[in-house]
Amino acid sequence: TIISIRYAGDLFGELALAGGATAARHSDEAVALDTTRVAMVRLEEFWRATRRDPALAQDALGCLTMRLGEAHGQIESLVFDDNSRRLMRALFDLSGKAARAGEASVRLTHDVLAELIGSAREVVTGLMLDLRRRGLVDYKRGEVRPCLPKLARILGEEEPYKEQS
Repeated sequence: TIISIRYAGDLFGELALAGGATAARHSDEAVALDTTRVAMVRLEEFWRATRRDPALAQDALGCLTMRLGEAHGQIESLVFDDNSRRLMRALFDLSGKAARAGEASVRLTHDVLAELIGSAREVVTGLMLDLRRRGLVDYKRGEVRPCLPKLARILGEEEPYKEQS
């Protein structure tokens, strides 16, 4: 199951900070779509570094709480939203992340989008055709360009690339 999509400069594997039995049973896997450089930090080295630099611990806590908020949003969407709304939300959120990483589009297949929203590829294909017909997305094989202003209105959100005041 795809839990999240990450872009240049993002972190993954932060659940290892929880330690104990949970970390031993859980592992994250990353699949790179482009040439990627990965840095691994051993848990012991991380905690040693936070003792030297308390700001690092504060940054880590910020990262964890952000991910907790994302997870809460995903759970809420899976429980309360239909497939169409989950897909629109995923495309909206991914567009913001992609834009911050300098990407002009969301480069994902219908299969990956289906996994991300907990649905089937055939369902996502039908939904994408409907979103295209409604002018909410434009796409070609593996590259989706959502119309953020329209999606923002439907979802009741601010556009992700606009500065929050």
